[in-house]
Amino acid sequence: MICTWSGIAKEVKEHLQTVHKDLCEVYDAMYLHLLPSSIATSYSYKFLFAYNEIFCFRLRIESGLLFVILHYIGPAENDLKYQYTVMVWNNENTENVLVTHLVRRFTENEDDVFFSKKCLKLHCDNMERFTNEKGELFFVIKILRMDD
Repeated sequence: MICTWSGIAKEVKEHLQTVHKDLCEVYDAMYLHLLPSSIATSYSYKFLFAYNEIFCFRLRIESGLLFVILHYIGPAENDLKYQYTVMVWNNENTENVLVTHLVRRFTENEDDVFFSKKCLKLHCDNMERFTNEKGELFFVIKILRMDD
C-alpha cells in the first residue's frame, strides 16, 4: 500500500478508518492473527486502535525467518508507556513461544527493527511445530500499558 495522505497528526486515525478501513482493527484485550498455510504473503500489517492510541502490527517473512513487531504511532513522549507480547502455541498447548518487548517507534529504520532483538523472530523450520493440521499459524498480540 502506498498512501500519499499528508494531513495533520490528530486526523490520522480518521484517515485510516475511512480510507484504509480494511487494514484497521479495534483492539479488545488481544489481537488474534492467522497466518494461512500458503505463506505466499511475505509481509502484512494492521492498524490497531487501543488505549485511545494507534499501533501498527507488522509481520514479515524473509530469509527463512518470521518477524512480528508492534509499532506505536503517536507522540514520542508516550512510546515508553507501552509493551506488547506475542505468543504462538501448538495444538496440544504443550509448547509455546512468548516474547515481550517495548513497542517500537514507527519512525525506526525497518531493517534495524526486524533484524535485531526488538521483535518476535521465529525460524520457519520451527514454525511447523506450531501450525495446526491445516498448516495455519495462530498467534496472539497483547498490548500492555505500563502504568496499569
